[in-house]
Amino acid sequence: MAYSKKTIEQVGELVKSGADSADIEKETGIPPRTQRTWRRKYGWKAKQLSQWEKVLNRLSVEIHSLLDKKKWKKDEYKRFDALCEQFDNFRARQEAFEIKKLKLFERVAEDNQGIRKRKTKRNNFEGFDLKAVTPPPLFKYQRTFMDDKSLWRFVLKSRQIGFSYVVAWEAFWDALHDGKNKIFISASKNQVGVIRNYIKKFSKEVFGVDLVGKDEITITIPDGRQVTFYFLSTNSRTTQSYNGDLYIDEICWIHNIEDILDTALAMASHQDRRATFFSTPSTKTHPTYRIWAGLNAQGKKIKDEISRTKINLFDAIKQGCTLFKPIETLKQMYTPRQFAFLFLCEWIDTAGSIFKMEDLAKCYYREKYIDQEGKKTWEEKKLPKYKPEGNLIYAGYDPNGGGEDGDNASLGIGENRGDRLRIIDHQSFNNASIDWQAAAIKRAVIKYKVNFLAIDTTGVGLSIWNKLKDLPKEVSWKLEIKKINYTWEMKQKLVLDVEQTVSKRILEFDYEDQEIINAFLAIKTASTRSGGKTTFVADRKAKIGHADLFWAIAHLVSFYPLEGSLTKRAPLPGSTMSKSA
Repeated sequence: MAYSKKTIEQVGELVKSGADSADIEKETGIPPRTQRTWRRKYGWKAKQLSQWEKVLNRLSVEIHSLLDKKKWKKDEYKRFDALCEQFDNFRARQEAFEIKKLKLFERVAEDNQGIRKRKTKRNNFEGFDLKAVTPPPLFKYQRTFMDDKSLWRFVLKSRQIGFSYVVAWEAFWDALHDGKNKIFISASKNQVGVIRNYIKKFSKEVFGVDLVGKDEITITIPDGRQVTFYFLSTNSRTTQSYNGDLYIDEICWIHNIEDILDTALAMASHQDRRATFFSTPSTKTHPTYRIWAGLNAQGKKIKDEISRTKINLFDAIKQGCTLFKPIETLKQMYTPRQFAFLFLCEWIDTAGSIFKMEDLAKCYYREKYIDQEGKKTWEEKKLPKYKPEGNLIYAGYDPNGGGEDGDNASLGIGENRGDRLRIIDHQSFNNASIDWQAAAIKRAVIKYKVNFLAIDTTGVGLSIWNKLKDLPKEVSWKLEIKKINYTWEMKQKLVLDVEQTVSKRILEFDYEDQEIINAFLAIKTASTRSGGKTTFVADRKAKIGHADLFWAIAHLVSFYPLEGSLTKRAPLPGSTMSKSA
């Protein structure tokens, strides 16, 4: 039987209002079986009604069924009056009930506020029933980490999977139960501050307790004992004299980690204390690689009691992580090298690399601060936001040369700060057209008011240079654009000048900018194809990619007034070759 659109819409409204099938049939004549078919077909969802609403809805259906009749029988007038009276009485009773309930809730809230005021002294958790606490929601790999009760744990992880979050919760929750101090060490005060902020957040949101303190936070747990959270940086003098469970964040990127471990591990030497390392991987020459691989100083495999776990991006997603954009979107956002480095937990093989991790770490931006002993010391920190100060700005560009997988193009921006050459920005692009690359360079030149720009014009870069050669006429400040033609000799000069800025600590960049380190570590020595000369090549392994960012930085370094700079001298004859040698 065919039903009109109006009838179907009427049934739909009744279903959504919460009316039951018997009442709907009574009002519309549509049998329950047809109603169920339409529910599935049109996806109608019934409103969840309270008992009061169900009664009022039933009375409303009865009233409307009478109103829809053209003629009433004598007894139907009385019935209508009775239904309306019932409806009004029930609605009045419902409103009175809601008012009474609201007043009750307000009184309970006031009582709770009084209890909270009595219970929530700062840093004090006495009187709390921990069994009644609901922990924050965690992904499977986070729960697995908390279930691992090993005394020694090493977690190799992807970026941005919420691991600092779960470490903070575990330390906070365990401290409330076991009464043991918790010690956190990270590459900088900024980094260790992330965990401190999470702990304060948990305390406030779960218990309503404000935590005060910075480098040390002492709390009173429910049984009356006192526990202290220590937040330390990577100064070996400060990583001693404490006792408790030890957590070291981004351990693979701490350049003096052996000195730290010599003193820090003693803090977790008691038989019931734990040590937990968690980090993204760095280089195979870093001391932590041997710890992760289970090797002794001679590189031989040994047995130990360390529980090792690796969680890359795909592992995290399989175990419920919902933090990330779709994989394909991420691959569009990052170059292949960046994606592998950030999310796939691959150690960087630096065998044959020109640059060493410990030397590059000395180029991190640092600030002075007063340590706990009152002594002035240096600490790696995040670069402050760039503000124009009238310094010369250099830019270097390594163009997209195509290739089977498509090279990445990179642009580096550097600021001459006198005794420092600070990398204030860099960008990498993948499979971009010549026009797009030229437009990207122009935007950066205008944004930073670049004074000197160097472009590799050996190949496709010549076309980009041609599109930008008239840019100095378009801007209101002095801009010089230099062509770099790659020869064997030019490559030597560029690399050796960069090496000088590193060894003299002239180059400066953000301590969190691990892509720069990755690119520098990819530069290795090799023989030319003829075998007669030694040259520099970029490791083209699929997981590393072409070190285009290094060459972009090398181009801008060529403008810096280095004493004895090789690129400032007159060129000598040399055989032309590409950067990949």
